[in-house]
Amino acid sequence: MFGTTLNSEGGLYYFCATEDLARIYYHNELLEFTDCPEYRGKHKGVVEVPLKEFVEDVLKISREYLEKYAPLIAKIQIEHGETPERYDYLWELYREVEELYEKKFGPDKERPPGR
Repeated sequence: MFGTTLNSEGGLYYFCATEDLARIYYHNELLEFTDCPEYRGKHKGVVEVPLKEFVEDVLKISREYLEKYAPLIAKIQIEHGETPERYDYLWELYREVEELYEKKFGPDKERPPGR
């Protein structure tokens, strides 16, 4: 079993994985205080998804961010006289997750290999 947390503005998320499942515990603090009846009581819970699909989605979203949006953010930072972020460490993490995915599930033929 593996576990980690993510704290974000207005929410707290715990991630854990079993052999085949990704389990996400969530508490959406903003939604907790909504007056919309259709969302009442839905501010916290647990979502389970197949681990393979979860990791594939994480890799897809991460790659898109690193290829499309990170360069754009860096360009804007430079235009504003700021030092752009270095994304090498994120690429390293991406490749690490990709390698772990391939060890566990085999190579994904539809997903292009890491940079």
